[in-house]
Amino acid sequence: ETSGGHVISICVLHFNRDDLTAPCVESVLRQDLSNIDHEIVVVDNGSDPRFVAPGAWAERVRVHRLPQNVGHIEGQNECLRVAQSPWVLFLSNDVRLSGQWDFRYLTGFLLHQAKQRTAQAMPLLRTPKGTIDTLGLHYRWPGYGLSITQRDEYHEWYCVPSIAYFLQQSVWAELGGFDASLPGAYEDVDFGIRLHHLDYRCTTMSSFEAVHLGNATLQYTKKDRWRFQRARKQVIQKHYQRVEQWARLTAVTALDLTRGAF
Repeated sequence: ETSGGHVISICVLHFNRDDLTAPCVESVLRQDLSNIDHEIVVVDNGSDPRFVAPGAWAERVRVHRLPQNVGHIEGQNECLRVAQSPWVLFLSNDVRLSGQWDFRYLTGFLLHQAKQRTAQAMPLLRTPKGTIDTLGLHYRWPGYGLSITQRDEYHEWYCVPSIAYFLQQSVWAELGGFDASLPGAYEDVDFGIRLHHLDYRCTTMSSFEAVHLGNATLQYTKKDRWRFQRARKQVIQKHYQRVEQWARLTAVTALDLTRGAF
């Protein structure tokens, strides 16, 4: 256990958009957390006080402020660093918990799963229209992280997207955290690959649902596509060697050119 003695830390990453963060935190505060040891932490990723003043939610949670925006990947790492619990529920601020979660059952399930080497889990994410947003990520040859949207889809690599997830803090530390050297993308795929190499498992807990607003904080501009392409290449270079690396880099570059990623 960590020094805080909590079972679970619920961490929300916040930057400037109180209009997104407030409903996210309120969806957590509406849950019945009376029967579990927990904390709610909002990590303020260097918000500009001239434009954003934290709302009423700030009075009911622990706010950890960063002096500057360290980016989404390092922001996740900071959430895991400041958490005082064995398990962390990370939420992007464009996520809303749906209905009433049975946190007492959930925490017991997570502690049981830890014995089965399940290191990371995620709720079923739906779109605002109620359709499935994602059940996880499929790492597909030559190096694409593709969203799983059908319950019966086969997946060779099962990665958890960095939108909403439960993660064992000790495993995060063992792996050295998320790779902040990546250009703002593919850290979830990279983390899933590293989990697999150490024989850890990921899973989706379909009985717990949340709504994902669908990249409310990200616009897929040409610059974003270029960033994702660079991140894919870096992950391939990190995890593959010689002929296999060359083959994957060649294939992913050709596919990106075909799909207009540049």
